[in-house]
Amino acid sequence: MAFDELRTVVAKLESAIASGPIVPTVTPQEIRSYLASRYDFTTPLALDEVAADVEGMLRTWQVQVTHPRYFGRLTSWKVATAR
Repeated sequence: MAFDELRTVVAKLESAIASGPIVPTVTPQEIRSYLASRYDFTTPLALDEVAADVEGMLRTWQVQVTHPRYFGRLTSWKVATAR
């Protein structure tokens, strides 16, 4: 990947994080259901496919600590009790 292409990818990621939510709105059951429907461990999956899926899950379900409006004040217990 050329440097200019890498810079473009990073800029898009930074923009996507900045325009998205800081704290995810997902329940543990939603995550469990998604994982159970996607990963049964009986059929091999391509590494690229799994890596892309994990990246999407982290982007969607993780507290975005690199978000420009995140100041490190939300801990996991505060997030859980804020709902």
